[in-house]
Amino acid sequence: MATEDLINGTTPTQIDATIPEIWGLRVYHEFQRHMRCALLMGSEGSDMAIIVKRELERGPGDIIHVEKRLRLESAGVSGDTTVLKGNEETLQFSQVDLTPVLYRHGVGWYKRAKKKSISELRTEAKMALAEWAAELVDDSFFDAAMAGSNVLFAGSAAGSGDLTGESLMTADDIDRAGTYLRDNKVPQVAMTDRYVALISPRQGYHLGKDDAWIKGKREADLRGKLNPVFAHFIEPDYLGDYQGVSVFETHSVPLVDGAVSGHIQGALVMGAEAFAFAVGDATGGGKIPINWEEESSDYNNIKGIAVELVFESKLFRDESLVRVYTAGDLPSLGG
Repeated sequence: MATEDLINGTTPTQIDATIPEIWGLRVYHEFQRHMRCALLMGSEGSDMAIIVKRELERGPGDIIHVEKRLRLESAGVSGDTTVLKGNEETLQFSQVDLTPVLYRHGVGWYKRAKKKSISELRTEAKMALAEWAAELVDDSFFDAAMAGSNVLFAGSAAGSGDLTGESLMTADDIDRAGTYLRDNKVPQVAMTDRYVALISPRQGYHLGKDDAWIKGKREADLRGKLNPVFAHFIEPDYLGDYQGVSVFETHSVPLVDGAVSGHIQGALVMGAEAFAFAVGDATGGGKIPINWEEESSDYNNIKGIAVELVFESKLFRDESLVRVYTAGDLPSLGG
């Protein structure tokens, strides 16, 4: 009889069944801390940039149907004698379907290779796996953004083929994207009461050198501890505001080959309800969207720790998102 998966030795997990639950909560908090997009999430009606749907608890494979109401198109009626009855407009809806997918990752080791206690290894695994999960979720929104139709290129470029190494991120690019959202009556994000831009560290470096950005911050920023210069130490990814757009840095902005420049990057400028994010529960219970598992096998010789989460990200309102493409080359380290 095969005995490869037979485990008769007593393990910490068997002694204390609460270990996965305790560490699941700890990795969840670490996961939230590392995930940039966590700050942009809220329930339907919250006017956050990412609408979170939590209806699924039965595991992967189920579908969440998210309806969005379209704007009224009719001009209505005017005048005292004009009859409205019979000229009413019907509400129109469209639907976005989300099917959460199960993602898993783990770390493992052999007993003789262990140089740290199981408690230390749990802590190390918590950090590593939470970082991995946060990057996975943040990256998913940039992947979903590729379905958007609103694209802006730096400067006077008409397309990616026109971008050069001098097509750097500027305050004007941020302003143009924000103006598009305002012109389309896109509600601002409730978190900041402004629109939100997610740009790369490379784009942030060049933005910080732009004269208009520097002047705007100097003239508009608050004095004292609420000034973004000081707030940066509290929220390091926050760069400041410009013309009604709050700008944050994230490492999730993808780097792709450019036609003329070495690389290009597509930042995101968004308003309310730009994305929908559906989560599921792979274990069939609990409210934490990331689960912690531990396992021992081969008579306690092999140990492993893993996380699993179930989600899907999709563009929800196309009019609420603008992709801003600029040069993405790394600033020179030379003298």
